[in-house]
Amino acid sequence: MANISLSLYPVTHADLADIVRISSDSFAKDRHTMVKAHHAGRNPYNHEDASLGLLSYYMSIPEKLRFVKAVDDNSGRILGSVIWGFRGFSKESIPIWTRDGLGRSRCAQNMSPDNSRGDVVKRDAAAEVKAAEMGKGVSNADNAPQSLPQGCSEADKDDPINRLMAITDTDMRRWQELFMPTGTKCMFIVGLSVDPKIQGHGVGTALIRWGTAIADTTNVFCWVHSSESAYSFYKKEGFEVMGTLEVDLDEFAPGPPEEDSGNGKWGHYIFRYMKRLPIQKT
Repeated sequence: MANISLSLYPVTHADLADIVRISSDSFAKDRHTMVKAHHAGRNPYNHEDASLGLLSYYMSIPEKLRFVKAVDDNSGRILGSVIWGFRGFSKESIPIWTRDGLGRSRCAQNMSPDNSRGDVVKRDAAAEVKAAEMGKGVSNADNAPQSLPQGCSEADKDDPINRLMAITDTDMRRWQELFMPTGTKCMFIVGLSVDPKIQGHGVGTALIRWGTAIADTTNVFCWVHSSESAYSFYKKEGFEVMGTLEVDLDEFAPGPPEEDSGNGKWGHYIFRYMKRLPIQKT
């Protein structure tokens, strides 16, 4: 499919409603999200409400994140967005947005390469994958440590959706510690969403490569916690699987899926923790 002519700009508060809608649409068929949305407990999960709260918070910490939108050059419509996180960067070294002669926002990537992490590029990605698989790289719902989601009381601990969130949240924190111990300099993808109607036209690629270009310039690795459907896309962009978390969604679902695939089961869902090493320019 032909790529769409687009430009990248910083997200503003006025964009949040459109970005929340795109995020909700892009996760509408995600089985993990659907199971949580089927929750009939005291606090049923609502993806739009959860997204709006998180995105508003991310807008408040520009010293740690860059929130980027892709905009159709012809219609001006937002096509997707990405949030890139920066760990170990000084505030001054994170790219800033400036205006060019056309009045468009452009990102000034005026950072000099950082060779203090030269050991990162010398690593063998395949060897790291093997080491992760032999060590703590693979988890499942039976052996993953669990703690209640923030705001939950002990009375909620038997709620199946809260148990599912405890497993995924705790495993995520574990991988954050593995990827980003004290002193680490890296970049990470907080969230990526593209309007489902135009997926496959280069929007996600442009948003990802905005960040990976910075990572290559500054000689740092990137990592992402990938949903089931995004795994192959990240793999195409150079990310390698370092570990997984597999959960049996039927153990936590309040009932069978409404759109029955024939067996009345939600099935197993695999989260993938992926890493991309910087590419050195020759």
